Amino acid sequence: MLKSTFFSTILVAVAIHASADSAHTHDLSDLPSDVAARVIELQKHGDRFEAAIDAIMAEAMKPSWTFDDCGHEPAEIQHGEPQS
Repeated sequence: MLKSTFFSTILVAVAIHASADSAHTHDLSDLPSDVAARVIELQKHGDRFEAAIDAIMAEAMKPSWTFDDCGHEPAEIQHGEPQS
């Protein structure tokens, strides 16, 4: 319950901030709530942190990937019996 209330509060704060400042048009809905809150804090300082915000947004747009997604077996399973 507390997590959902906190997340909803962050989303409302992001929406209010986004509608109030039209110069910065970053979609913060793809970010985790704690990262979105930090981005909002950086945006309050003006253009000084624009490069950092752009880097955060670029990182958020990257697809998530794990070793399980690649379809390869772990190294200890790949090694078979030595061939003669």
